[in-house]
Amino acid sequence: MGFRPGQAKGPSVGPLSGGGGGGAPATATFATIANEAATLPNSRRLVAGSNVSFVDAGAGSTLTISASGGPIASPYAKELWPFATNETESAISQAGTGSGNNSGTRAFGFISEGTVTISQMVIWFSQVTGSNFRLGLYDAGANRIAQTNRFAPAVGINVVPLIAPVILTGAMLYYMGLWTNDTTSNNRYLVLTGRSITTTSPNMQKSDPNEMPTTIGTAFTNTALRPWMMVSG
Repeated sequence: MGFRPGQAKGPSVGPLSGGGGGGAPATATFATIANEAATLPNSRRLVAGSNVSFVDAGAGSTLTISASGGPIASPYAKELWPFATNETESAISQAGTGSGNNSGTRAFGFISEGTVTISQMVIWFSQVTGSNFRLGLYDAGANRIAQTNRFAPAVGINVVPLIAPVILTGAMLYYMGLWTNDTTSNNRYLVLTGRSITTTSPNMQKSDPNEMPTTIGTAFTNTALRPWMMVSG
């Protein structure tokens, strides 16, 4: 048989059914990187939550999802030993008592509650004079890892930024350091009392007559007084 001009030389093909012209089924559910609700009304867009990130390498490649541990909640540190009594206010001398020569650096052991970036330290004064102070942090090997600039304290809570932030590793031993050039007992802190000073553990306190030294030893008498201090993110 012959063909007339304009007549198709094969069977005719109609549109595909249910596919919207060959696209994805409109009723299907998709998770998408971009917002594609206009063409996929049942789609859900992927959104990175806290401590999660996406790296999209583009069409035909990969989507990498990364997650990291989030910041721990305050408090960031815990004491090594319990206290017999609660808060009071006192100076802390080189002799470990509440009166006498306060000058020098004392550092008090604590355990970091998690891996966290610390950018400031906090201390509470109940009485101040014209003396200078400096706060700092030491690692388990008694090496200084961070410090503040010198500051003149004010009565009440003092929030003092570190010169540079430092990362503390969870469940590790550190020391909060406190230095002053006050040779009297006229600067006084809110303190915790009753800390045991008879323990055989070497991890309780460190001390040095110098200003926040690079490494710190045990030059002074241990004290049952611990100043109200904390680390903060």
